[in-house]
Order: sequence, then C-alpha cells, then structure tokens
Amino acid sequence: MSPENWKNAICDVVEQISNERFQRTAWFGLDPNVVSSPDELFCTLLDDFIFDDFLTSPEVNLTSKQRAAGQDLKNKLEKFAASVPGQLDPRQVIDDERWREIRLAAQAFRQKLMS
Repeated sequence: MSPENWKNAICDVVEQISNERFQRTAWFGLDPNVVSSPDELFCTLLDDFIFDDFLTSPEVNLTSKQRAAGQDLKNKLEKFAASVPGQLDPRQVIDDERWREIRLAAQAFRQKLMS
C-alpha cells in the first residue's frame, strides 16, 4: 500500500473512532448498510493497518505533532482494551468516559493528519 493510501485508510478508521453518531448507527443496527463494533475498530486500526508501523514509517513522514497525537490515541485504546476483559460490549463502551476520551484523541489525531 502506498504511503498516501495508508494515510487515507488510517484517516477513515480514525474518523469512525471519533464519530459517536457512526458508532451508535453501526453498533446498534440502526442502518443495515453500516455495521461495525468496538472490536472491529480496534482490529482495523491496530492490526489491519499496522498502526505502530504507520506512526514510525519514514515513508509516511509524520510530523512530531502528528506522531505524538497518534501515540496518544494508541495508548488510550490499549489502556481501555486492557481494562475490559474479553470482547467489548458496545452498550458498555458507547457512553464510557474513557471511550469519550478516545473519541476526542481520535479527532485530534485526524485533524493533525489532515493539516
């Protein structure tokens, strides 16, 4: 995947992580064409798109501010996942204060990526 395509793919999933409306729609079956879950967002960002490598890739060439915002998001996601045993229940995740912080961190990271 080219660095530009990689960045676009990361931006898309980070948008989903930052978007409460998307989550309520996708996680609770409000639109049959939009399906997702907290676990899917985690796996897509951290595993499928190899977020660690993205943050450090010389080809992507992130600024130090972009890298720091991405690392903050990653740390919050990992801390949240470690505190919740097993599969993430959307009903418990959606209004969790820690998840709100993750949404804000995702918004901040996406804004920095787009600038």
